[in-house]
Amino acid sequence: MAEFSQAEIDQLIACPKTVVRAPRRADKLEDGFYRNDLSLKASNDVKGEFRVFMRKNEDLPENFSVGLVYHPQDGRREITLVRCNGKHGPFNSAKHHSPNAPHFDYHVHRATEA
Repeated sequence: MAEFSQAEIDQLIACPKTVVRAPRRADKLEDGFYRNDLSLKASNDVKGEFRVFMRKNEDLPENFSVGLVYHPQDGRREITLVRCNGKHGPFNSAKHHSPNAPHFDYHVHRATEA
């Protein structure tokens, strides 16, 4: 059984949020990526916290990732709700080695119940 239903995932993505901790003024360079995060809380009755992570490759700025992670307070594991990625080259799967594959261009991953 899934830890999060699709309706719950959709609601967590869509709910209004406010910034609790703003990102640092300057990104931190670590392992070839500029990194920064910020913390959010839901503006409604959602329990738990949200984090936005931002990563950008030092040498290839089009290789980036920005994601929204939910940290529930009820004992379930955290879940990455949405992740937006830049062009980061081939994906290690036979079915994704073509210019039409999602990882050759900008793309978004959304969590699903599955």
